[in-house]
Amino acid sequence: MMKFEELGLVNYQQLHIHTNTTGEAQRLISHYVGCIPDKSILLTLPRTSDGRLSPEGRLRTGDSISIKASTSNGLVTFSAKVLGLNSSPFPLLYLAYPRNFSFNNVRKDPRVDITLPLEMTFASGVSAQGVFSDISISGGRIRMETAGAEVGEQVNIKSQLQVAGVARNIELSALIRTCFDLPAGDTGALNNQGERVYGVEFTETDELKSLILSAFINAEMAKRHTAVH
Repeated sequence: MMKFEELGLVNYQQLHIHTNTTGEAQRLISHYVGCIPDKSILLTLPRTSDGRLSPEGRLRTGDSISIKASTSNGLVTFSAKVLGLNSSPFPLLYLAYPRNFSFNNVRKDPRVDITLPLEMTFASGVSAQGVFSDISISGGRIRMETAGAEVGEQVNIKSQLQVAGVARNIELSALIRTCFDLPAGDTGALNNQGERVYGVEFTETDELKSLILSAFINAEMAKRHTAVH
């Protein structure tokens, strides 16, 4: 049976908290900080949708809350009991270790972990450099220091793929499905700088581009299989 720490949540990943501890349904935003296996998980103190720090009175020790999050492979939902809240020196929320959770695998295509440079052009026309940290035929995870797109925005992505020893430039249309920020100084951030992480779904309809992307991914998977064996 899969354990919580095996779900693939990354540091400072955005989480959505649902609660009705005040008698009415509330939706708050938090970020994943870490996990002590079989003991507890640690989140940032929840904020409202407009970014304001949620009053500690909204959550109390002993409250049960529902949390939803997306991973590289799917969606996870779980409930957890509040163990404690701190506002100083850092606003943190302590939760009991989730022993039961539901996981919906929505990724039908295998993803390859990779560091692949790219250029992304936002709807505003502004472009920025970044990297794919994983990629599949249907989408990928992008990391960059520029925060220029939001969920639901259409973007264009340019990159260079090595296929059969030949470098091929490719441009793909994509839709931003998820995004969250890593703060400056986070150990997972690029060059120790703050960055934004995007989950994108490719919306490209050009068959040749899809074939090139598929060939690249299959070649990368073959390399990893050969390395293991």
